[in-house]
Amino acid sequence: MEQSTFLLTLLFTGIAFLVTSLGAFTVIFFGKIGPRLMAALLGFGGGVMIASSVWSMLLPAIEGTRDLTEYLLFVALGFCLGGGIIMLGDWFLQRQTERGKNRLGSIRSASLVTFAVTIHNIPEGLCMGVAFGASLSGDPASLTGAMALAVSVALQNFPEGAAVSLPLYSAGLSKKKAFLLGSLSGLAEPLFGIVGFFLALSMHGLLPFLLSLSAGAMIITTVRELIPEAGELDKNFATLGLTVGFLLMMSLDSLL
Repeated sequence: MEQSTFLLTLLFTGIAFLVTSLGAFTVIFFGKIGPRLMAALLGFGGGVMIASSVWSMLLPAIEGTRDLTEYLLFVALGFCLGGGIIMLGDWFLQRQTERGKNRLGSIRSASLVTFAVTIHNIPEGLCMGVAFGASLSGDPASLTGAMALAVSVALQNFPEGAAVSLPLYSAGLSKKKAFLLGSLSGLAEPLFGIVGFFLALSMHGLLPFLLSLSAGAMIITTVRELIPEAGELDKNFATLGLTVGFLLMMSLDSLL
């Protein structure tokens, strides 16, 4: 069971990486993704990520605590730390990006975008790995939730891959190099997915903390990045995508 779940972790995090590469590949032929499609994909990914954070991560984490002290230490603190890591990373990267724009020109700025997306993919990879590792507790629904979470991450990786490759191409790199760098930005997900999987196994007693940490990172990422970006592109399609994604994930977690 453990080996098969690990293979599923490799498969689904690999798919997330592949979809990032597909998004980056748009620079070869199209050079542009329609704003409505991008808004719908971002919204759908955000809806699934919020719902999976609640039903597949936070609720199991709460159920895994025995009293108020464990809840505060593992669930509440883990959630706050997960969100805090994302906020701190965003603050640092925003400062670096502003400096790059002011001082070093478009190539530097585009490179910082690549770095930002790569860093952003680290907690996503950890979240997927932790979710698959937690599914070994024996609940079939948790495995379904882990797979649905991975699919949602993969879907929102498509525009992320394009968000890396297109600015690099616009900044003067060749399409081949822009595609390569855009693809490599998603490599963090399968790598850190493996890390998250083994963390969930080796630190089983801290599983509620790891799940809450992942949930905090996912929800704050969705609120700070995916939803605002999708709304700027097209509010109606972003809302539609988020609603469909949330309902789908809620239904999977509640009915299976």
